Amino acid sequence: MRLQLKWRHQFQFAGYYAAIEKGFFRDEGLAVELVEGNPGVTPSQVILDGQADFAVDAPSIVIQRQLGAPLVALAAIFQHSPTVLLTRRDSGILTPQDLRGKRVMFTQLTDPECLAMLSNEHVTLDSLTIMPHNWSIDDLIMGKVDAQTAYLTNEPYQMLLRGVEPGVINPRSYGIDFYGDCLVATEAKVREDPRLVEAFLRGVQRGWRYAMENREEIARLILAKYTPRKSLDALLYEARVMDELIKPEFVAIGHMNPERWRHIADVYVRLGMMPRNYSLEGFFFSDIIEEAARREQRIFRNVLSVLAGAVLLAAGFGIAQWRFGKRLARQVRERTEALAASEETFRSIVESSPVGMLFFRKGDDGLYRLTGGNPAADRLTARPHREYLGRALAETFPDLEATDATAVETSQRSVETRSDEGLFRGLYDVHLFHTGPEALALIFQEVSERRRMMEMLIQTEKMMSLGGLAAGMAHEINNPLGGIIQSAQVVLSRLTRDSEVNRQAAMAAGCEMEAVRSFLTARDILFMVQAMRDSALRAAQIVGSMLEFSRAGDVSLSPLSLPAVLDKAVELCSTDFDHQNKYDFKGVRILREYEAHLPPALGNRTQIQQVFMNLMANAAHAMAGQGDPEIVLRARRDGDMARVEIEDNGPGMTEDVRRKVFEPFFTTKGVGEGTGLGLSLSYFIITNNHNGTIEVESDPGRGSRFIIRLPLA
Repeated sequence: MRLQLKWRHQFQFAGYYAAIEKGFFRDEGLAVELVEGNPGVTPSQVILDGQADFAVDAPSIVIQRQLGAPLVALAAIFQHSPTVLLTRRDSGILTPQDLRGKRVMFTQLTDPECLAMLSNEHVTLDSLTIMPHNWSIDDLIMGKVDAQTAYLTNEPYQMLLRGVEPGVINPRSYGIDFYGDCLVATEAKVREDPRLVEAFLRGVQRGWRYAMENREEIARLILAKYTPRKSLDALLYEARVMDELIKPEFVAIGHMNPERWRHIADVYVRLGMMPRNYSLEGFFFSDIIEEAARREQRIFRNVLSVLAGAVLLAAGFGIAQWRFGKRLARQVRERTEALAASEETFRSIVESSPVGMLFFRKGDDGLYRLTGGNPAADRLTARPHREYLGRALAETFPDLEATDATAVETSQRSVETRSDEGLFRGLYDVHLFHTGPEALALIFQEVSERRRMMEMLIQTEKMMSLGGLAAGMAHEINNPLGGIIQSAQVVLSRLTRDSEVNRQAAMAAGCEMEAVRSFLTARDILFMVQAMRDSALRAAQIVGSMLEFSRAGDVSLSPLSLPAVLDKAVELCSTDFDHQNKYDFKGVRILREYEAHLPPALGNRTQIQQVFMNLMANAAHAMAGQGDPEIVLRARRDGDMARVEIEDNGPGMTEDVRRKVFEPFFTTKGVGEGTGLGLSLSYFIITNNHNGTIEVESDPGRGSRFIIRLPLA
């Protein structure tokens, strides 16, 4: 038995290699020989000429069927066609409209997806210069043509290998979604031995399932036994792209939906490639099987009619059997159609869902291993799920290692996804449940941003509360504080100043002023009075800081050059020095990364400068005594906002500290070294007075980065 391939040996036909090498065809009593394809060879014509039994061909077989070729569609291996239009990305040709007036290399019969896309986008063929296809990317790379049809699994990799970034115009992005790589046979072959065809399809399905679950093994097999033309990396590239085209975790291998075939046929009609009065009767293998069943029923009825005169009871029984068979056939057909529709619906829901989905099946070792996932899972974990196929649940999500896989569990937890290159972290809502006796589904949604917004909301509420509290406290505390500070200052003046009034008062008391000072010094009274004054001044400073929160943002705003404000803050911080704590801002290396021509932001120069100084001073204090301290200042545009980053290489923060840094009176400094209001005030200035945002990213041992966003002027 011979199978004619569509193209040269490569991973595109991996399922057939696996079915041969793993004995899946042999298990069905079949010996299958693969025939390599070449340019100019039409696979379906090979079977029509009797040189092969089966072929892999394009959906255009439906056109040949209407032209009289007795072809039958057995299976669609690719649920999505890999045919695309390829350009050089640096040419700027990235949409169908960009192709007008350009040289395009394609063939109308085998590339109808691209024709339909151009038609949908109102790009006429006479607006293009059509070039004959030479099946090479050399002309595209050298600029002899501007675009060409190609396979998504193959030519983009070749371009990247030669240092040219490909531009891909995919018909799927413009509403054209055809099947690809369809298995086809002649009607005579199918009618002659439908059981043999069914056996062949079972071997094909097993082969493709094995190939997609064991890609590297089959890639090495192809390299060793079928083609030396491709590298292992090229074959594995094919496999990765094909996973999205075949969708083995969502759709049964070879699945075909008659309604989708009718849609494809309608597109061909619209393109003038097929007559309007087309018929798909007998085009599907399932139709042939049903017709054979009906034929057997007719034969059975005829036999019964011959025997009816002799055995009335047998005839009655036969009629009942016939009715039962007919009813059963109808039910089977209806349920098959319903199942196909259900599969299509499920596939659409899973692929379009914004929620990550991963699917696991219990292996021979008793562990649940990853069998598939959806695009949202790839986006949320920042890694393609196909890199983890075959991995155990605990390897894929270590945080679920202790989960009881026999129960349904819904929880919010920190989930980590491993890969060979690194570790990815995030906070997710996780829902793990059974979809069958030996199958699990994991649904998850990243909630880090939601948590961050909740933290910001809580922080804002705290600031508002503190603002109201500060306004009420100001007059109650400032007056007694003023009295304490003034009285302490007067006491120090009367005890330490060498004035005539002080000398006369001492003599009236019967002692010398020097003796009074000696006594006060010996008993540390002067030191304690001075400490009382300093503490009162510190309390007044705290109240003054709190009062800033009660001011309702009526500050004047004007356009600011953020790089200039940052540089001024650095200049002012450079005078900060603390010998006791080995702290000197001048010893910190400052790196500047400012975007050229950054538009001005809207803000109050004094307040924004104070925020920048607070952040830089905190960073410098955190790095005190550390070798090679460094602060990186960045300023760039971020949409309609200006973004400023102040990043240090200091000790970083734990998650618990990071969440509290903007809380009033929270500080990690020693007693007497900080009020815990600097970052709270900075938060209030940015969010309340400037309608901006401020957040912090930090890990222990990896430094900290404060990110500020301000509206552009």
